[in-house]
Amino acid sequence: MKILQIVEHTAYGIEDLVSIFTLPYGTSLGKALDEYDKRSASRGSWAEEVYDKIEMRRRMQNTISRLKADGLVEGSGKDGFQITKSGKSALKKLKAKLLSKSIQSDYPVESSNRLYVVIFDVPERDKWKREWLRSVLKQMGFEMLQKSVWISNIKLPKEFLEDLKTMELFGHLHIFAVNKPGSISSFLEDQQ
Repeated sequence: MKILQIVEHTAYGIEDLVSIFTLPYGTSLGKALDEYDKRSASRGSWAEEVYDKIEMRRRMQNTISRLKADGLVEGSGKDGFQITKSGKSALKKLKAKLLSKSIQSDYPVESSNRLYVVIFDVPERDKWKREWLRSVLKQMGFEMLQKSVWISNIKLPKEFLEDLKTMELFGHLHIFAVNKPGSISSFLEDQQ
């Protein structure tokens, strides 16, 4: 490839040299350079286009080789490529990462006279969602009672609830609003 590029540039160099010598007698250096620039510009766009196509093909081949080496795809260019089980798993993780970057993490905070308890049990396969949830709850001012039990007098913003739905977390968490907080002792006293 490199040899072809050198030959191409050498050929252009000779062509440019001949064209400069065939300019009319008395042509100024400035006009000769302008003529050279015009020729280079028109040739450059064509050469760059060809080079870009070759470079894009090389990158695509390298990418496919890496995907095959990592066991993410199988097949050949003739028969087409198919994504493997591990490729599907990697794709799912990539989609999850991209989703997590698009999900909001800074929500408006508004106090309430109620106490809210958020309890969740997010599966290990969705660990990033669990970490996101803990981070957001902490950021909103919730306090951790246990790793998956958080409490605060902060209202849960509508945007936060919508993001929980988008991330398919509704089936993995419970939210309780407590009107009258207290301990078991105070509960027993109220019962007597």
